[in-house]
Amino acid sequence: MWYCFWHTAKLKLYKPFIRFRKISASYGKTTFTLEVADSVRKRQLGLSFRQQLPPNAGMLLSYPASERHLIWTLNMRMPTDMLWLDQDGTIVYIMENVPRSYSWRDFKMYQPYPSSMYVLELAAGSVKEYRIREGNRFVLQSSANAQAKKAEAANAPTKAPVGTPAHKPSKPIPRRPRAANPKKAKKAVKPVTKKRVKRPRRRREARTRKARNTRRRGRAAKGRA
Repeated sequence: MWYCFWHTAKLKLYKPFIRFRKISASYGKTTFTLEVADSVRKRQLGLSFRQQLPPNAGMLLSYPASERHLIWTLNMRMPTDMLWLDQDGTIVYIMENVPRSYSWRDFKMYQPYPSSMYVLELAAGSVKEYRIREGNRFVLQSSANAQAKKAEAANAPTKAPVGTPAHKPSKPIPRRPRAANPKKAKKAVKPVTKKRVKRPRRRREARTRKARNTRRRGRAAKGRA
């Protein structure tokens, strides 16, 4: 329960700072305008706190890998149709009329068995209206552009990279040796010898120690007398 309250407060905090990029997707003769959620925070926000969707609009949750992705309906204010798509845009699972939720008590979680790369959220009733079925394919703008680029690269003539010479010389050009400069000749390095450390003489300390001992003996002799 506490996690739901914390998650809702976090979404409300960074909702004004999140912007979704839009792409177009075609299904048959129908074209949809989709908002792409391609980061963790964007996927967490999704369609939360929205009351309705414009016609032919939706949300595309894009994941980095094809797995069994879990979707929950916390903070969803409208019923939706959810479609799980693979990396080619083929529909692998459909969930119609997913109910809305207003609190942590009535939200639900959905995790279909087939693996998917995308999760498409449309307004409720879109599946019946456009006769969307499993096995059919959504043509996403990103995948269409990638296929067009691959076709162009395959049909493009091969060109030599910029900066390469038209022909290679038969023999390498020898370099002229540099004249030796006597001024810059290295000087002979003298061997480094360790300096002998002179030990301090302790004659003075011995003298003071000897005088101190004689004084003590003299005092002791006077005391005995």
